[in-house]
Amino acid sequence: MDIFVAGATPLIVLSRLGLLDSIAGLFKAVYLTPDVVQECTKNKTMPGAVKIASALEQGILSIKSDFDVAVV
Repeated sequence: MDIFVAGATPLIVLSRLGLLDSIAGLFKAVYLTPDVVQECTKNKTMPGAVKIASALEQGILSIKSDFDVAVV
């Protein structure tokens, strides 16, 4: 698979299971919308928020706001 567009719930589950690093090897790119990033990282006390923010900083996850709806 080339790309993966993640929503908040699967992203939080993957982060809590410690699997964010694993998805980088499965997909060419893993994209999040700005809204998903906001929802997942706004409260640093929530499980997974710090891991998601770290994955963004490491380039494991990328923010993209202009998706071609016909492709996605």
